[in-house]
Amino acid sequence: MTGRRTPPPSARELRQRTLPSNRGLSRKQSAVYLGLSAKTFSQSVKNGHLPPPRLIPTAGGAVERWDLKELDDAFDRLPHRGDAGHPPAPVRRLFDL
Repeated sequence: MTGRRTPPPSARELRQRTLPSNRGLSRKQSAVYLGLSAKTFSQSVKNGHLPPPRLIPTAGGAVERWDLKELDDAFDRLPHRGDAGHPPAPVRRLFDL
């Protein structure tokens, strides 16, 4: 060992590593992008809290893809805990389960 440490990545480097490079995301990619499980993501789409997928025509039908910009817009419109008209929701912590 040389005793030299590499510096931690900057915030910009982390964003470049983790942000999707394409605009159309699969269900799983969309869930990961928003920090949700696939099940929670699907339920949020079903409940109208998140946008439905775009349909990209293919020879065999269509492929569902979520628009990154629409996901960002929908996420920005979600209420914050304690906002007027939205009572604070209980916080689930990993060790409380």
